[in-house]
Amino acid sequence: MIAGSRTGKRPDAMIESLRIGAMSFFATALILFLGAGTGLIG
Repeated sequence: MIAGSRTGKRPDAMIESLRIGAMSFFATALILFLGAGTGLIG
């Protein structure tokens, strides 16, 4: 984890919330994709 070098003027909480939001969005998309795939296969 690189801290302080690239954050600049942004607070760490904002970056953390954005990262958590992106991870949750990716996880939801992955679950939906897997569900659609298994639905088409079986």
